[in-house]
Amino acid sequence: MTKQKIAEKVNAIMAAKAGIDASDIKPEDFYDELGADSIQCIEVLMEIEKEFAIDIPSERLMYVTTMQHIYDLVESVIDETMEYINAIVAAADSNG
Repeated sequence: MTKQKIAEKVNAIMAAKAGIDASDIKPEDFYDELGADSIQCIEVLMEIEKEFAIDIPSERLMYVTTMQHIYDLVESVIDETMEYINAIVAAADSNG
């Protein structure tokens, strides 16, 4: 998935929860200043996990402050998940 698609999907989720237009969201925006309260921000993260079929470790959220950080984190977790899946498939192929 491209960085642009990740950003678009994340922005759509944030916009829906915060009641704003996705086109108004910029990478440098602090996610907690977009009109979403803390509960909505948690809901956004849960929705992101659902949308991308990923599990974001809570310890990695400590450093997330801007939308760009969220985009980067989602991309990183997707990449790590794919590497893990590919390793499992490769191991199964070599044993099979």
